[in-house]
Amino acid sequence: MIIVWENDGQPFDQQKIEELGFRINTAKDLTGLPGTGDQQAYNFVGFLTNDENDMMAVFPKHFTVKDVEADSEFLFRVINKHRQRHPDCYLGDQYGNSFRSNYPFAAFFGIYDYYRRFGLYVEERSLVKAGVDGRISWKETIRRAGTYLAGGKVVMYPLYYKQKYVFSTFLTECMVFAINYTLDKFGSFLKLPQTGLTFPEFDYLRERRSVVERLLRLREQVFRDELLSLIDHLVIFYSLIREGGCYYWKCDTFSAVWEDMVSEYLRKYFCGVEQGHIVFNKERSWHLPFAKRKFYPNKAIEDQYIELDAYAAKGNSQYIFDAKYYTHIHGLDYKQLVYHLLLCEMREREMDGEVSYPVTLSALVLPGERRESRVHFEMDPRFNKTYGGMQILEEYLDIREVMNVYVNG
Repeated sequence: MIIVWENDGQPFDQQKIEELGFRINTAKDLTGLPGTGDQQAYNFVGFLTNDENDMMAVFPKHFTVKDVEADSEFLFRVINKHRQRHPDCYLGDQYGNSFRSNYPFAAFFGIYDYYRRFGLYVEERSLVKAGVDGRISWKETIRRAGTYLAGGKVVMYPLYYKQKYVFSTFLTECMVFAINYTLDKFGSFLKLPQTGLTFPEFDYLRERRSVVERLLRLREQVFRDELLSLIDHLVIFYSLIREGGCYYWKCDTFSAVWEDMVSEYLRKYFCGVEQGHIVFNKERSWHLPFAKRKFYPNKAIEDQYIELDAYAAKGNSQYIFDAKYYTHIHGLDYKQLVYHLLLCEMREREMDGEVSYPVTLSALVLPGERRESRVHFEMDPRFNKTYGGMQILEEYLDIREVMNVYVNG
């Protein structure tokens, strides 16, 4: 049951949270709140549990909670979509960098992905028996049956039949325990169907060390990629799981999720800039291929580059958008200013006379509670007449709408 919820970037009430039994790692989960001296703010998105199995949810910046249970499931679906698109951020060498937990959720997701695609792992074995229904195995009948004369003909008896049997295995029970145990504890926001099977009698939690050893031995006998992946996820799950009630599931880099969501939203609904703000329209979108893009402007050190979060070009215009996962903007965004100045006179080749894109439109795209637009920077001609008309916009998108588009299309 979720008993308290906050927003990333909002002030942290230490006394309140400690009285409810939730443990916050102040070194990483909190950050200084600008202009408040020692006041701290939340610095993650995700969920925590206490010893009573109550749950605390921390939602993204500017996300207005309407139904805490439904919105918690919604948030999970958003992060899970990002995990599916960018598994390298959650597993392998990056395991624990973007997604942090003392419960092996990342491994659980891998196990559940296998379950969703293939079902529980089972083995089929063929058994040959006499006098049962099934398909006659003539090879075994000829080898094992007796021969008799009947009506002047040679007959064989008994006939042997082949039948296929499905056997549950050690891997089956490992999957059942991992899925059922996790959904029993965190089903309030995971909202995934269980296996429908009862817990195995073997105590997989207390005997997790021997479970890992057996899984590693089994791995040496497996060659199918999807089965190797399942075993690897099970090994991680049983290596990291522990007994106790205080768990956490935290996304430390929701900025990466925001970048992905913004690019998706721009690709679907962007249709130009009018009267100093971006225009979105579901009916007449340009469907531009907004994506990350690298440019190499330093001739002195040619492997140095700048990378834009969302870049696209159409006709004589290029669009330089940077997704900013901020609570508020404080001061001038110098990086976006430099991006604009570096690219606004870009040419495909050094000897070309005309610039590739005479019009460069630049904007910071931020989360908001509603759609808003304002000017972030406008060049004062006293400082630079060449770029006297240059503007950088601030575009605030309704974060709930962007998340919904990302998850549901």
